[in-house]
Amino acid sequence: MLFVLGISISLFLCFLLVFKQSKSRADYILAAWLFVIFAHLALFKIHDALRADYFSYLYGIEAPLPFLHGPLLYLYLAALTNHFPVGRYRFLIHFMPFLFSYLTMIPFFCLSAQEKEYIYRHDGIGYEDFVFYSSIFINISGVYYVFRSIVLLRRHRKDILHQFSDIDRINLQWMTGLIIGIGAIWIAVLFGNDQQVFALAVFVVLYIGYFGINQVRIFGNAVITQSTTMTSNVSQVTATLEEVSQENKLHENVKYAKTGLKKEAAMKIVQALDQLMDQEHLYRDTYLKISDLALKLDIHPNVLSQAINEYKNQNFYDYINTLRINEFISLIGRPENQKYTMMSLAYDCGFNSKSSFNRHFKRVTGKTPTEYVGQAIPE
Repeated sequence: MLFVLGISISLFLCFLLVFKQSKSRADYILAAWLFVIFAHLALFKIHDALRADYFSYLYGIEAPLPFLHGPLLYLYLAALTNHFPVGRYRFLIHFMPFLFSYLTMIPFFCLSAQEKEYIYRHDGIGYEDFVFYSSIFINISGVYYVFRSIVLLRRHRKDILHQFSDIDRINLQWMTGLIIGIGAIWIAVLFGNDQQVFALAVFVVLYIGYFGINQVRIFGNAVITQSTTMTSNVSQVTATLEEVSQENKLHENVKYAKTGLKKEAAMKIVQALDQLMDQEHLYRDTYLKISDLALKLDIHPNVLSQAINEYKNQNFYDYINTLRINEFISLIGRPENQKYTMMSLAYDCGFNSKSSFNRHFKRVTGKTPTEYVGQAIPE
């Protein structure tokens, strides 16, 4: 029953994505991956429960499919974070092991149904070397792509700190959960059995389906409303990732090593930035992005990011939140503000959550807000 559920849901979600309007590259990749999962689960069910001799023409088709899951996971995350391989067909290199595996199986596919059935019933007799080496390379592929996906996610987290002043709303739970799920599958491949592997695959499909219900932007075209946001912790993930992706496009055009930013020019940029902050207090905007400041200063976001990193010794995220803490310290010291709670003043400075405020206050001052003020102020 569990496998039938996984087969049905994976095919259903695939159809939802295929018929979705305004599909993104990530949508196409996820649709292809769901179809591969559907095919893999269906073939396993046929061989495991429906007497595969009735479907002898399907023998061997499932063997190379494990080579697809790792690349599709990685390319899906790469498309979401705008780190997709540059070049029109460069991404195809990730599917070469899958193609090579099928090519090496051509002699097997040319056998009669009776011969295929005999080989299957006798643990791959005559193809022991293929089974052995294929298993090794499949395991290597799985571990490699899980590791590479983790590296990609870590890189994406760092990119965000150079672009946004508030990252609390940027929820990477979706990608993290997907990597954990696929990682668990490959652990089962290495140390478990087929039943455990495919059972975990079904749970990954259910996870994708659950996320799709809570995050309509993946499987539909509706705009996320505030009420939808309040019903789920992951309801803003895809919309935010699309925003991050647009910001990343600006950063891909110019790398630090190619900006040619000289010391004098960088110092002038930092001085202009400080003056802009002193005059307009832009850090009070909770959702301030580096592209917003770059537009006001009429420079490329990468140039501004480099100047902040080199002459403030901070990334954009820490720089803006340090300014917010400094303003809070200034406000809390004024007698007329004693009637306000610490959090009301923190919100005025640009923070949007107590946890974020406390975290940055501790980072900047080495103390908690209450310790710094010297007495608890009711909130």
